[in-house]
Amino acid sequence: MSYPNPIALTMSFLPNRQLNKKVCISLKHHLVRRRIKQVAHFGYLLIFCMCGIAFSCLSQKTFGSENLTFLPDATDRTWTGPELRSMPVFSGNRIRVNPSDDLQSILDSAKPGDVISLSPGTYPGRLRITQPGTNETPISLIAEPAGSATLSNAVTLQKQWTHSDDLWQCDLEYAPAYVEVNGRVLQPFNGIKDLQVGRLPIRRGKYQDQVPPEGFRHACGKLYVKLFGNDEPKHVRINKPYKKNPRSNALVEYHKAADSSWMSDYDKKMFERRDGCLIQIDAPHWRIHGLKMDFAPEFGIWVTSNADNLQLSDLSFTGTLKGIYVRGADDLVVEHCDWHLFPRFQWARWAETNHGGWEAASGATIAAVFIEHYGLRHRIINNHAYEGLDLIRPRPSKSTDPKDMSEIAFNVLRNAADECIEFDSKPTLNMRVHNNFLMDAVMPLAISPVLDGRLLIDHNIVYQSTMGLRDCGLLKWYMIPSWKSLNIPTSGVTIVHNTMLNPNKAFVWTGEDHTFENILIDNNIFRVWQANKWAYKGMTLSPNNLYKGHINRLDHLEHTIRDIEPGFVSSPEFPAEPEVLPFKSFSETPKPLNNQVDFHLTSQSPSIDAGSAGNDTKYGHNSIGESSDLGALEYGARWSFPRPGPRWVNESSTLITAPLPPEIHPSWLGLNESSQP
Repeated sequence: MSYPNPIALTMSFLPNRQLNKKVCISLKHHLVRRRIKQVAHFGYLLIFCMCGIAFSCLSQKTFGSENLTFLPDATDRTWTGPELRSMPVFSGNRIRVNPSDDLQSILDSAKPGDVISLSPGTYPGRLRITQPGTNETPISLIAEPAGSATLSNAVTLQKQWTHSDDLWQCDLEYAPAYVEVNGRVLQPFNGIKDLQVGRLPIRRGKYQDQVPPEGFRHACGKLYVKLFGNDEPKHVRINKPYKKNPRSNALVEYHKAADSSWMSDYDKKMFERRDGCLIQIDAPHWRIHGLKMDFAPEFGIWVTSNADNLQLSDLSFTGTLKGIYVRGADDLVVEHCDWHLFPRFQWARWAETNHGGWEAASGATIAAVFIEHYGLRHRIINNHAYEGLDLIRPRPSKSTDPKDMSEIAFNVLRNAADECIEFDSKPTLNMRVHNNFLMDAVMPLAISPVLDGRLLIDHNIVYQSTMGLRDCGLLKWYMIPSWKSLNIPTSGVTIVHNTMLNPNKAFVWTGEDHTFENILIDNNIFRVWQANKWAYKGMTLSPNNLYKGHINRLDHLEHTIRDIEPGFVSSPEFPAEPEVLPFKSFSETPKPLNNQVDFHLTSQSPSIDAGSAGNDTKYGHNSIGESSDLGALEYGARWSFPRPGPRWVNESSTLITAPLPPEIHPSWLGLNESSQP
């Protein structure tokens, strides 16, 4: 397949643009902090410690006179690089298992060093791991060959269907919590009438009328299904019942609980739902590799606080509302996994095309999360997640020590009906997020909020495409209303060397008026279509950012680098109006509207050699010129991205259900390694 020559859609600017020599002004003149507030905030932390909340004081490195979050020293940590990691090799006492064997009994008798090898086939889920391995001799559960064994909670439904009043119906003895028709996960509705007219309850008796045009409901011994267009229920799967007298709206209730992670009873609600997982891991030192995780109505893998030193690799998750749920385990590695809940994001596109808003996604995607994790030294690397709500939800760490930092790196996160990554933490996050490709979400990055974060976001490409939404931004700063009374600002966030582009709408959004401290935004490139009103107390872009787009108000933006003309509507790179492809069908093959996006710098770009001088080591950056270049890429450098997702997938095949935008070359996402952008 041939591709048009790429143009510098991202980085080409007016050729006569001269750099403002003032861009190298020391940051300490622009990052004024008030020590009185720091003392007050420390007082709040002491109060919360007395209440049993694990707050930690940030141990931050200094720059000038301010406390800022930077990378730890090179000796503290070896970070993930762009090389494709080799498949693991498993050695030890091999126990070969067939689909007819009692897998749970084998897990119950596992010894340190055992390698439990699953032969090709399908195995029932709802397994529990309780036998610990050791650091030297972990226990392994693997598919051999990788990708050939499936854990599933699904039943293929062979029923006679009838059609009336826009609904398909069949006899079914029990109420399923999960229904998939023709490869699409359906939304549960509370009543038959609601399913017919298309409405879902939101809260306190209020209803939402803009909902996905398909779903299901079980009532009076019958399963009712409404499908998009003229589709028929040709291939239907439902979950096996795992509780006596299951409630027909159990999944609706679960949705409400799982989408409110800041609620006081969140842990309790989630704990009550753990029976819906394919594997519960309650012991340390395990390796799980090469499995297909299919049709878990709620959780794919539930990891308890006892399951330290866990490695999950080369797994694929289909039909799983929450792929991996980790509450407190340390030393977790999740690498080369693939997760999606197709077609959740497509309903956001459908709603925007048909109604001018994306609200249908909120009803269709609640709880659809690839991984929610909490603990020390987590590494979420080389994964591909798409078609969900919040794809990754990092939660608090228990330490501010640089050696305990977690890492989210080299992931492709796209097609999120809310956010690609939602940072949400009262204590510190202690995390580095780098070299990810984030694309197509309502807000790809949501800092909602981070209190004493020690959060570093660097060298990521964030892009809203023609297969995305019109109503979208790049960054969200949001204070949860119930937390606002704490009067603690979002703090300890460093955003450096990122390239963020939104040809569809705006740059940043915040839903609550709150304050910020110790926020550093430096050496980035921001290009947007729509104007931004920037007036956030305590959050200032440094002079070493290139901001190109409309500006309603220059608060905190007056020192940024930008074109003489503040808008770029007349520029050939972005159209005068957002060009977003309308939703037509699930199987559409998009045709290119423009030449392909190129994220490289051009020789005329004001981004070249315009960054903060002398901060490369702290920023994890190696400059080619005298000063670093702005954005995720140096001039002359290439974007190296390892293939995300399971390594057992043949390079000529793919697990991807949702199509790529026409202007994005697959090699930018590591999905076509034979050619370079």
